[in-house]
Amino acid sequence: MDRHTDAPRSHLEESDYALALTELGMEVDPPRPYSQSGRLVHLAGGLGGFKVDYGPGPAGP
Repeated sequence: MDRHTDAPRSHLEESDYALALTELGMEVDPPRPYSQSGRLVHLAGGLGGFKVDYGPGPAGP
C-alpha cells in the first residue's frame, strides 16, 4: 500500500508500460530522454494542468 494514499502500489515493469502504450496506439519509441514510464509521467503532468477556457459567458437577458 502507498502510505500517502492508502492505494495499492503499482509494480509494473518497463515492458508492462510498453505494452500499455501499444494498446493506446502509442507504439513508437518515446522521445529522448524519456523511457516508456517517463513518457507517461511527462504526459500526465501536462494533462493535469489543462483547463478548458470557454471564453466569456453569454450576455445577460
